[in-house]
Amino acid sequence: NYQEELNNQHSFQTTFTKLTGKHSLKWGFDWRVLQWNRNTPGAAASGSFDFDTVFTRSDPFTPTSADTSGTGMASILMGLPSSGSIGYISALSLQNHYLAGFAQEDWRVNQRLTLNFGVRYEMETPYTERYNRMSYGFDEKAKFPAAAPGLDLRGGIRFAGVDGNPRRGGVVDTNNFGPRFGFAYSLTSKTVLRGGYGMFFSGQSFNTSFLPEIGVFNATTPFVGTTDGGATPFSTLANPFPQGLRKPTGAAAGLLAQAGDSLSYFDDRRVSPYNQQWQFSIQRQLPSQIVAEAAYVGMLTLKQLEAFNVNEKPDQYLALGTAENTRVPNPFLGVLPSNSVLGQGGTITQNRLWVKYPQFTSLTVQGANTGRAVYNALQMKLDKRMTRGLSVLWTYTFSKLIDNETTSITNPRKYRTVSGLDQTHTMRVALTYELPWQFKGQGHGWLRQVAGGWSLSGYAAAESGLALGVTHPNGRPVRLRNAALSGSVGDRLGDRLDPVSKRPLNPYFDVNAFATLPSQYVVSPSPPRFPELRAPGAKTLNVSLFKAFPIRERLRLQIRMEAEGLTNSPNFAAPGTNLSSLATFGVINAASGSRQIQGSARVAF
Repeated sequence: NYQEELNNQHSFQTTFTKLTGKHSLKWGFDWRVLQWNRNTPGAAASGSFDFDTVFTRSDPFTPTSADTSGTGMASILMGLPSSGSIGYISALSLQNHYLAGFAQEDWRVNQRLTLNFGVRYEMETPYTERYNRMSYGFDEKAKFPAAAPGLDLRGGIRFAGVDGNPRRGGVVDTNNFGPRFGFAYSLTSKTVLRGGYGMFFSGQSFNTSFLPEIGVFNATTPFVGTTDGGATPFSTLANPFPQGLRKPTGAAAGLLAQAGDSLSYFDDRRVSPYNQQWQFSIQRQLPSQIVAEAAYVGMLTLKQLEAFNVNEKPDQYLALGTAENTRVPNPFLGVLPSNSVLGQGGTITQNRLWVKYPQFTSLTVQGANTGRAVYNALQMKLDKRMTRGLSVLWTYTFSKLIDNETTSITNPRKYRTVSGLDQTHTMRVALTYELPWQFKGQGHGWLRQVAGGWSLSGYAAAESGLALGVTHPNGRPVRLRNAALSGSVGDRLGDRLDPVSKRPLNPYFDVNAFATLPSQYVVSPSPPRFPELRAPGAKTLNVSLFKAFPIRERLRLQIRMEAEGLTNSPNFAAPGTNLSSLATFGVINAASGSRQIQGSARVAF
């Protein structure tokens, strides 16, 4: 697929400083214009089709049937795609503005105490599109212009620059004041206490990959593989688009835009995410030019941008179970466009009519301000400045990152769980050492040239593994007990299989510590991740040995030898966590960290 992006960022920044006695005042502003030009035609004239196991497995309505039946290759041979499309996607030419201003005062109260006060104001406008080829938001209460028998349809898209809507893709968030405060206090001549607090806002455009585009400006026709959830095929490769191909309609479609198909839109009331950060540290100067520092760091992140399917099935219908697959007359036939997904076929499944906005196959809200996270850490550092040819920097972090995770807004479900990015322990060491053998005495000229003047640099890292969660087609399995096992990872690779059950005899974790849900109509009580169940940690050691050989006044030969993964120790990948795949559940089948050695010579003049 052809894709082209041409992006520009223009900025103007300025800072002013005024010194008066014990006060240092800084102020300034920052203005940026971001232009995002994208041309991604997509499937183009040839079209694209996806195949899966739905039409060839024993029961298309039971997810676990895919474990023992069905094959995508058989679907290909029968010419039965599950989905696809043909056509092109229109180009986008987006632009937004960022404006910020700040003021900060540093007040040196006395020789031991310094205070810092500041505030920053930020404003980022939503995108505009050069030709208004974008949505403004979704009107949840608008009367849908097409009437379907037995349904009171509400909701539809609103377009930017149409019917009095602004050209921007949403409301401008103007309430972004970020205060900052800090202090530094010299407890003794070699000990300093520092602390601070600040509120920091994050740009919306860099926190989501969704652009406020909408399909009515494109000419993409979806392939309808089935109208009854996979029970029977509706179209085949022999005649994939029986209702013809679409043409762009643009904003003239009004509330009918994307009716009968999927729709994604930006929450027009979204605001900028922000976090509050605070820290307190103590720094101490030690002998041999060593500085030691220990700090507590905390952060609370709020209003992170997330996406949700608004047309998720309400929990009230879970008790009806497989009744959702009952075929009923299609109320949208002859009402919605004949080449839309819902506008074809005499019947549809009952669950299509249970959702909040049944005129859309799926409805995804982007930019919902639901994300929330808490971070706490102990950070330690030793910094040995260069003395006798040696400098060392050592850092260590002991931390926890917790997400207050929202998994649904249709059926409010929130979990306070360890983040998928949490690493309990992280350690780094970097050093540079000028080897002491210089051979400066008389008669050592050749030895000085060959063996003297070499330098050594090294980097070592060790870190904990990420938290794991367990999946299954019916939903997250129930944890019966702590599944973590002790012992060497090399002894828990899952590479020894039981000849009868074909399950691993030496799994990475306790594979029997989880129970599957009885069906897909049960809500799992388990969180998305378990803090005690972690992927293997990682370690690495990289070393370089180098020297410059003078040849003439302006001519030098530089020799460098490097080794990555010097110890050749494996860093094992995460184990399989899909309980429906018993052969790989708890099995590690990949690793990295192999030793790589290289040498180079360079002539500098």
